[in-house]
Formats: sequence, structure tokens, C-alpha cells
Amino acid sequence: MEKFHCYKLKLLAYFILLFTCYTLTGQNGQYLIRNFSPEDYRAGIQNNSFAQNRSLSVFVANNLGILEFDGTEWTVHRVNSGKKERSLFFDSVSNRLFFGSQGDFGYYENDWKYHSLTELLHEQFRDFDEVWDVFYLDGKVYFCTFRGIFQFDGNSLNPITLPSGLRRSFLVNNQLFVQSNESHIYRLKGNSLELHQKLEKPSEIIKGIVENDRELILFSQSGK
Repeated sequence: MEKFHCYKLKLLAYFILLFTCYTLTGQNGQYLIRNFSPEDYRAGIQNNSFAQNRSLSVFVANNLGILEFDGTEWTVHRVNSGKKERSLFFDSVSNRLFFGSQGDFGYYENDWKYHSLTELLHEQFRDFDEVWDVFYLDGKVYFCTFRGIFQFDGNSLNPITLPSGLRRSFLVNNQLFVQSNESHIYRLKGNSLELHQKLEKPSEIIKGIVENDRELILFSQSGK
């Protein structure tokens, strides 16, 4: 009986200690945060996009290269390319890190072997500027530019365009939306874009889209 009583005391002490640790680390909804400066990761001050692989390493699209953080150390890849990195996506199936930058997009494999996909583009589509977004949808990767959206199925590229040109693209609940230069909202359907919503102000620039109760909420540059 005394041995059983001692066991209960040890168990009670364990839960008290566990609750105390939880309270100290999680009180007021706060998390342990560590900030990194450009001096820490040895690159530019602007970071544009983030991705994470299966090993929980974090990749960052930086103005001066692609950064990798393994939880302990920073490594800078794709240095001195002369192109600012804009967007990233890691595909855990192919184990590839897809990237978009100024005038270029493609992917890296395990050994950081670089593959540009722009050579698969017809010459008329190669004159694009920034690849601001890289999305994965239904087994395909979408590189989003203002000239067009380039759909990659693993072998070939399919350009998806609008006569008026494009603005930013948004992935919302497994649906790809894009704003045209006429300020209308289009939705990807198959290999083409269909009109989803006309906006009243042609000059309105959309900065974000979320879905609420099956309705789209648009966030504009003006904040209205």
C-alpha cells in the first residue's frame, strides 16, 4: 500500500511539472520566436516567399538567392545569378523545389541541380518579367506571371493567357483565380480561364482573396 501511494505521488508530481512547463511556454498565446537578420543568413533584406520540405528544412526566396535553414545553419544557394527570387514551392512527391524569379522559372533536385523550364516555352512567351507565384494544383505546377500562367505537367508547359494580360494570381481552396488587367476576376477551368466576377472599378488592384461561406472576399490595394 505504501509503495502504491508513493507511485501516485510521483505521478502527481509529473503532471504538475508538465502543466507548469506548458503554462510557462504557452501562456497568453505566446510562442517562442527567434528573429534572423540579413547578417545571420548572409543575403539581402527582402524575402518574398517560403517553402518547407519533408525534412522540415525551410527555403526562402531572397533578393540575392535561395536560402536554406535546417534548424541550425543557413546556406545560400543560387548566388550571383543576377535575378531576384520571387516564389517557391516544394513538391514532396517529386522531391523538387520549384522556383520563380525574374525572367526565369524551373526547379532544383536533391543535389541542387538546376533545371530551367523556360527553354520549353515558345519564343513568343519568353518575354516575361517576374514569376510572383508558384502554385501546385491537381498534380500540376503553375508559374504565374503578368504575361501568362505557365502550366507544367512534369514534361511540357502549357501557356494560359488573356488578351488583356494578367495581374496577381491566387490559390483559394484548391481553385486558382487571377485578376485581368481589366480588373475582372477569372477562374482556372481545365486549361483555360473563365470569367468569374466583374469588378466595378477597373483601376482596383486585388492583393488577396479568401473564401467565406462559398463567397469570395477580395482585398484591394486601396483597402476597400
